[in-house]
Amino acid sequence: MPVSPPYRPDPRFVALGPDHADPVEPARFPKHILRYRVTPSRTDRARDAGALFLVLGVALALRLPRLLAAPFWFNEAYTGLQTFADPQRLLQAVRAEVTPPLYYLAIRAWAAILGHGEWSLRFFSVLAGTLAAGVVFGVARRVSRTAGTASGLLVAATPLFVHYSREARMYPMLVLLLAGAIACLVRAMEEGGGRTRAWAGTVVLGAASIATHYLAVLALAAAPVAALAWGRRAARNALLAAVAAVALALPLAPWVIEQARLPATGHVDRIWRAIPPVLAIPRSLELFMPGALYPPYPSFRMAPPPWRPAPWLLLAVVLLPALAACRSAPGIERRIARAGLAFLVVPLGLLSLVSLVRPVYLLGRYDLLALPGFALLAGVGIARLAPGVRVAIAGAAAILAATSLAPVYRPAPAQQSIARGVTARLLPALHDDDVLLFTGFGMPAVRYALLVHGRDPAFVTIPASTARHAGWVDLRRLRDPQGLREEVPRAARAAAKRAANGRIWLVEDLREPGGVEILRALQGMRFRPGLRMALSASVPGRWSQPLRATLMVREDSKRARTFRTRFATRRTSVISPLEKRRRLGYIP
Repeated sequence: MPVSPPYRPDPRFVALGPDHADPVEPARFPKHILRYRVTPSRTDRARDAGALFLVLGVALALRLPRLLAAPFWFNEAYTGLQTFADPQRLLQAVRAEVTPPLYYLAIRAWAAILGHGEWSLRFFSVLAGTLAAGVVFGVARRVSRTAGTASGLLVAATPLFVHYSREARMYPMLVLLLAGAIACLVRAMEEGGGRTRAWAGTVVLGAASIATHYLAVLALAAAPVAALAWGRRAARNALLAAVAAVALALPLAPWVIEQARLPATGHVDRIWRAIPPVLAIPRSLELFMPGALYPPYPSFRMAPPPWRPAPWLLLAVVLLPALAACRSAPGIERRIARAGLAFLVVPLGLLSLVSLVRPVYLLGRYDLLALPGFALLAGVGIARLAPGVRVAIAGAAAILAATSLAPVYRPAPAQQSIARGVTARLLPALHDDDVLLFTGFGMPAVRYALLVHGRDPAFVTIPASTARHAGWVDLRRLRDPQGLREEVPRAARAAAKRAANGRIWLVEDLREPGGVEILRALQGMRFRPGLRMALSASVPGRWSQPLRATLMVREDSKRARTFRTRFATRRTSVISPLEKRRRLGYIP
């Protein structure tokens, strides 16, 4: 009796299990169980495109309005300074930082095309944050359109991430690269075709995320754990991909060793101990939801909201069904939920463990590593809820997000740009051969604003470490009276030596530790040639914080003697510093 050939299913068909979710071996089912592989109809594709445009539109709409309402702060000004440097100087400057160079190289290339202004540099982050929401939507869409939309909107509208997506810093780019690596990883494990390209994308994007922020390696450590949802073989492949990504970023190892000695992370230690550490991960989960009690260092500083329990209630409603999906959901829903849980728990857990040795858990900033995982897990949980419950959660989250985001678009008067005001005062009176004497944190923002206007005067800093690296200041030096007594005369002599025409602008910030001591040490000093404080140019009006530029001249100059004579006769009159300079001839 002839033996019939083995059954070979038509490749246009796919075998589905009893729950119509898990693909199974076709030979185990009769032919009538085989179903046609569903090709998305035109209507489905249109609905997917509409959901994606909704996510991208919400993300862009929340990030673009009043993009310049808050001024560049210290770290953003440091980013702006690096866009003016050539690549070699940029790498040398960033090597003295505590972050890798990829973001600064990318933002420099961006600035070379679209300009060095504040709006241009911040729009780079706006674009990265918007694309990150779209990538997360694409991963969660494998479960359902509802899960994809929910996950994408979480990334798009999380107030903390909206805030960082409006700053010229590397965090939106980091979240985008990690989301892209997760998307490639899921595609490599879900699809048969194009698997090599997907694994290559995982490796390249993983290495790029490490080159954007070193702590991204903690998120990549979750890849093999997440891949266990697809089996042990997939986990081994994911482990190899993570190791390959780390190996690709290995040339940065000398940077890590050198930067580990810098004292720039002392504030992280203080914040870590104030959380307290046992509440670090719960606080991070709270911050991923709207209406949370946000840490004080973002530009929106909110008092504890009266609805403080609201984020926790939303978390419970969203995460409980998501955790149930990790255990009992069918097929792709279970796998995506487990992957999201791994990319949420592993980075935060490793951050906590590492912080027991050296604190690196900066609440509300470095924990953004886990945001893509949280969004995937929460999106699966929301998709499992009844439609009415989803609508109620969406309405509550929208109200809380609107309340949380209001201070982002309306910064407090104390946050208005001091540097903009000081720069506006300096520009009309600054000569090309003038010298700026900066104290502490005053240098990056003012110098960046001057560079945007095409002015690059010589400068001297107190302390000297700020000249070597504008991204941080050793506060221990500013709090050391003996150190200040050594720093101030040195800086004053250096400024006097470089000021060929005797014009030195002292840009001081009395908010800083040691600011008052520096001012007192500079007042009335005598050198050869001596310096004497000639004119204060404090910024009046809405720029009320005590950052000011003071013009100093050599005391043996004719103009200084004229100033002292005229000031003695006019010191009782009430005139603005700008008008005073105009009357004394400092402004033509």
